Amino acid sequence: MNKIPKEIVLVPNIGFQLQIPAEYDEEFKDNLIKAFNILLEKKDYLGSYLKIKEVLASKELSIFEVPFMRSLLPIYMKKLVPDMHTYMLNDKSRNDSFHKAISKALKNKDKKVILDIGSGSGILAMMCADAGEGNEEIVACEVNPLVADLCEMVLKENDMLKKVSLVKKKSSFLEIGEDITEKADILITETIADNVISEGIINTVNHAHDNLLKDGATLIPKRASLRAFLVENENLKDQSKFPESVNGFGVMCMKQIFNDNFLYPSEYFVKNTNLNKHLSDSIELFEFDFTKKIDTNKEKISEIEITNSGTLHGLILYFILNVDDEIEINSLNETSCWIPKFIPFYESKEVSKGEKIEIGHSYISGLPFINIDWRITND
Repeated sequence: MNKIPKEIVLVPNIGFQLQIPAEYDEEFKDNLIKAFNILLEKKDYLGSYLKIKEVLASKELSIFEVPFMRSLLPIYMKKLVPDMHTYMLNDKSRNDSFHKAISKALKNKDKKVILDIGSGSGILAMMCADAGEGNEEIVACEVNPLVADLCEMVLKENDMLKKVSLVKKKSSFLEIGEDITEKADILITETIADNVISEGIINTVNHAHDNLLKDGATLIPKRASLRAFLVENENLKDQSKFPESVNGFGVMCMKQIFNDNFLYPSEYFVKNTNLNKHLSDSIELFEFDFTKKIDTNKEKISEIEITNSGTLHGLILYFILNVDDEIEINSLNETSCWIPKFIPFYESKEVSKGEKIEIGHSYISGLPFINIDWRITND
């Protein structure tokens, strides 16, 4: 592969040019190009970003403060920064709910050592600093290197670097006495996924209870109820089944390999749940109480009564989050940054009002889904 000229870096298919000012020495330019080539040649965004930071640090430069490098950020952010941050920061209900719960918690604690795990943009940690009296120890923990650097920039913008200590590592590697002076009185961790568990909150909370929290520590959020109701949805019911033909061309050979019986049902985001015909009331599948250690895996069978006759195609999965004992967030809310999911059953079924249906459901901490048994049976 030909070397990229030192003066201009071209990013294929992006239409981007990087102009490196002439005043920088040749070795610096070479190292910068090599760092960027890690992305171009190996598609290693994280390795390239970390190497660029290292090269810039040799000149006491920051990627956020150098104009010719700052233009690179969108390229790395597309791969390294989850786009959910945009939705979370625009979710007024979420932000207000956490702000209120944080303010209440700080008033009710005498000594306040606060740990924010998965700090992201640092907004929740800054809420702690804003609501406190100024003598709190606030530690923000963020493992994603680029997100952590963005968090540091946001803290600096808000003059919070002296009030919030940012630790750029996984919470399971935090050390008492080094990263945080003592175990925390308050834990804030908004590592909540659309199905509650996919961002690893179970392992995060369990490790914190064992290693990072005082007895009786306050948890924000406090608990979550993962819930579901049965629906009819003709448009989505077959989207997870492998077809036999496409536009008249047979694909049976592939269907035989992708045997539906061995696949988990797919999950589809459904922003407008009113497009579904509701066939049952909502039931709780699992409750997650963050104030204590949580089972790392669980399996249940739930009975659901049919309240509206129709064709059963699947269920809508959503949650109710108790930020504290009084403040509640429902992911069915249309303005929520979390989106309900439609989980199809492979076996559609005609059901009548008054019937009772059993479904199996389970989870394993670390896996990114809730398993729903689509082989439903009458009671």
